[in-house]
Amino acid sequence: ISQYERLINDYLRNNRPIAPVAQAPAPGISVARQLDEILSQGTWTTILKPDIQLGLIDHDDIGKFSTVVFQEPGKFNSRTIGLVSEYLPPQKILDCLAQISGHPGLRALFLSDEEIAAAPAGSLDNAHAKGHKCFEHIDEMVDIQELAQMIPLTSFRDFLEREKHRVRMF
Repeated sequence: ISQYERLINDYLRNNRPIAPVAQAPAPGISVARQLDEILSQGTWTTILKPDIQLGLIDHDDIGKFSTVVFQEPGKFNSRTIGLVSEYLPPQKILDCLAQISGHPGLRALFLSDEEIAAAPAGSLDNAHAKGHKCFEHIDEMVDIQELAQMIPLTSFRDFLEREKHRVRMF
């Protein structure tokens, strides 16, 4: 989590917002941060476990949800609502990217607890190394069924299909 995200989240926790606030359920894993490895080697080496469900959000879904909030502000007043379009494990994210990019065989490489513990100090010094445990229950932090009743949610595959002219891989 960046220092700015931390400041905003601390402010929101300590000050009751007048308007509803939509926020991610936890610090997101940015596949974009891993693109160098994905592009050069076709792999994503991660400390996450294979069954971890990562929350993905389509920017259009944020807009749709914002419209609902502005139409019925009283319904959402003083609520903090996490937004997710779909939950997918890392390998399924790569499968979707592979299908849209036409580059089959992208794969997630999951480090074991032993490999993580044995890694030299600083080698896994990124935003996820110390906080990866928070992702074990991230799919419990957003009521995706409630969101789906409010707006049509976009799957990651549909998002990539719609944005494929912007998805340039390899």
